[in-house]
Amino acid sequence: MKRYIIAAITILAFAAGMVSCTDRKVIRQLNDVGSYINEHPDSALSVLDSLSTTGVQGREANAKFALLYSMALDKSYIDVTDDSLINIAVDWYRRHGTADERLKSYYYQGRIYQNAGDNEAAMESFVRAETASGNEKNTAKGLLYNAMSVIYIQIFDFVNAESYNAKAKECYLHAGDADKYAGAMLFSSDLHYAQDEYSEAIACLDSVKTLLDSISTTRKNAYYIQSMRIKKDQGDRAGLSDELNRYLSSTGAENISWLDVADYYTYLGEYEMSESALQQYRELHTEYKDEPAYHIVAYTLNASLGDYRAALDDYINYSLLSDSLSLVIAEQDTGFIQERYEKELQMEKERNTREFVTLVSVFSVILLSGTAYILRLRLRQSRREKEALAAEVSRYKENYSRLKQERDELSETLSSNPPVDRQCKTVLN
Repeated sequence: MKRYIIAAITILAFAAGMVSCTDRKVIRQLNDVGSYINEHPDSALSVLDSLSTTGVQGREANAKFALLYSMALDKSYIDVTDDSLINIAVDWYRRHGTADERLKSYYYQGRIYQNAGDNEAAMESFVRAETASGNEKNTAKGLLYNAMSVIYIQIFDFVNAESYNAKAKECYLHAGDADKYAGAMLFSSDLHYAQDEYSEAIACLDSVKTLLDSISTTRKNAYYIQSMRIKKDQGDRAGLSDELNRYLSSTGAENISWLDVADYYTYLGEYEMSESALQQYRELHTEYKDEPAYHIVAYTLNASLGDYRAALDDYINYSLLSDSLSLVIAEQDTGFIQERYEKELQMEKERNTREFVTLVSVFSVILLSGTAYILRLRLRQSRREKEALAAEVSRYKENYSRLKQERDELSETLSSNPPVDRQCKTVLN
């Protein structure tokens, strides 16, 4: 999973320095990918990977690439838990692009949080997606409501789960997407079935039945499996047998859920048909020995046949594989928690760094302001001292000029009235 994200971000980083394609040309290429990404996500992913050799320039092109790459991963059932790529799209479409692009960017951000087990963050993204989409009723918004419904199912809030699923159905109907509408109806059937509301569950299945010729093999499988499950729970053996025959006759062998078929044949007491179904499964799935679901169906068949040794072996294998699977899931959950903790820790460090930089900046501004104020005071004082000194110098110059004038006048007086010689005065006396 991280390999895909790192590769995508590397593409963007590498492309930022390239000039082989214009921004508009790349966007046209990305728009072309967007036209078939829903039907062929694997091909879209391959083309997006190849763009590393042609370059993706500009913020808009990078955002579109990030969104399409995230969509291709999700539609290819590659569970991503790193939001670094999709956030490029979220940051751009928050203020640019169409309402549909904003919806999708927030939606796929929420899907990533769902993969990481953070339903709270996922729901926050989904709510933002709903707000950003306005009154749009299209397939993308239907997917959004379906994802919100799944979160409510996980907390056993069936009322809100059905409410959002109803909104999803409305969007699919408005968009004319029969396949996804059938999927939402099957989801409603599951909701009613979980609450033992068989009449409502069957009514939902009847709605899907009218669409069987226009929906995907996956939806058809889900319809037949759910229908047969309800008939089994109600003890309707004849109805189950008829539905089982219709399922087998209308579905190709490679698409049939052979484990479910084997389980229903065992319930009907048709053990040879059950063993034949298990054989079909073994031929199509060479790693069947590593699958808990296979061993529990085989256990039920062998126990019904009275082959208790084989049944015990299957049950032991089922228990061991289930425990191993539970351990793997627990390790994944632990990994998600650790990854989320590391991310939160990194965010905390970044926040602390920003706060430290802010404090340093504020302190620096205060220090510079104080220094400037002190320098200003000193300059004022120095200016006043200079002015006082200049005034004093001016006074000294005036005094000097006056004294010089008096000296000159005295010298002139003395020169015009020479003093009487003392010896002359003595003679006269």
